[in-house]
Amino acid sequence: MADSQELKKAFFSHQDSFFGKKPTTYHNFHMREITSIFSSIANKPQYQEIRKRYKIHHAIKLGLSQTHLGFIVYVAYKSPVLTIMATNHVGQTELNYQKMALIKHLKRYKDFKDIQKISILRYDRVKAEEELKYPKAQNENIKIKPQTFNEKSYGIFENNISDEKLYKKIEEIRKLIKKKL
Repeated sequence: MADSQELKKAFFSHQDSFFGKKPTTYHNFHMREITSIFSSIANKPQYQEIRKRYKIHHAIKLGLSQTHLGFIVYVAYKSPVLTIMATNHVGQTELNYQKMALIKHLKRYKDFKDIQKISILRYDRVKAEEELKYPKAQNENIKIKPQTFNEKSYGIFENNISDEKLYKKIEEIRKLIKKKL
């Protein structure tokens, strides 16, 4: 277990070797050691974002409790602002209380020395806004079923309304209720 953690740290920290072993490069790509494969993968530019995110997630994991980590959906860092996506309003409130302690903790790392501000957003609000902006494409063959609910009334009530139009409306509602049973 410890070896796999060390291997993961070495991979994401973009070191040239794992466990002090210099990776050997082969021209024959069918015969390579696992360290040389991981080294060549880690050096590719498309994995730069993964290495960057690993660093911030690892630093936050050391700075917050397990309960607070449970409230986090997503973390992104773009100097000097750290953006945290919280699961709900409770998580947002709890993480807001931890802002100053988290800034103080993160400033100890050389990658996050210039951190100035932590922005905490709610995932449920962002998700709802995205659904409003980009509604799902509707297929013409699919009919949208209106939202229904179970009626708990049996239509047994007195109609003491003296206005004739309202009296008729209430009686129509009574008929609809009885029809649903």
